[in-house]
Amino acid sequence: LTISDNSDPYDVAINLESGSNLNSIDFAEPKIAYESATIPNDPLFNQQVGLHNTGQTGGTPDADIDAPEAWNVETGDENIIVAVVDTGVDIDHPDIASNIWINEDEIPNNNIDDDGNNYVDDINGWNFQGNNNNPSGDLSGHGTNMAGIAASVTNNGLGTAGTCWNCKIMAIRNGPFLTETPESIIYAVDNDADVIVTAWVSSQTSQVLEVAFEYAKSNNVVAI
Repeated sequence: LTISDNSDPYDVAINLESGSNLNSIDFAEPKIAYESATIPNDPLFNQQVGLHNTGQTGGTPDADIDAPEAWNVETGDENIIVAVVDTGVDIDHPDIASNIWINEDEIPNNNIDDDGNNYVDDINGWNFQGNNNNPSGDLSGHGTNMAGIAASVTNNGLGTAGTCWNCKIMAIRNGPFLTETPESIIYAVDNDADVIVTAWVSSQTSQVLEVAFEYAKSNNVVAI
């Protein structure tokens, strides 16, 4: 049984009920159009099983976040700022550089706090470990890795795919001490980050850190 594209399912049901040979019909449904999932051309995407798992590395197929299905709907808004609060971000990385956040209210390298946020020449973020405007990463590369997962440039035939193809990465370098982290969170919120991504491990709780995250929450910033 073929149903034309402009058929209404209810009309089809009525037509079937008025048919003379209903016993030969198992079921009927309108035509359904399927779209191909959006698969980027980044050469390492096939290894990103968290985004799209077909069992290619021996894992469980579809144990992933269904990224290609989501990309059919939205690949990421360039107005969304993701602050990566970690070991720093390689802002010159060829698969990340185009998505690095730029503070448009600051004039580069003039040694003046043009936007009045108490951070001089914070063009791409801030280094709270060294207290300077160079947020580039340390040798571990952990912050750069997180930035790539969040928003590496995607479908550019290079490296990996980012979850958000076009979002901007605010690079914030943290040190090993808890005192730097609340400042980092507050900086991200005050400079219009929409999402804060961070990771650390501690066996102790911190009230000052809790206050910082409550500050993010009260300003509708998602903290991960």
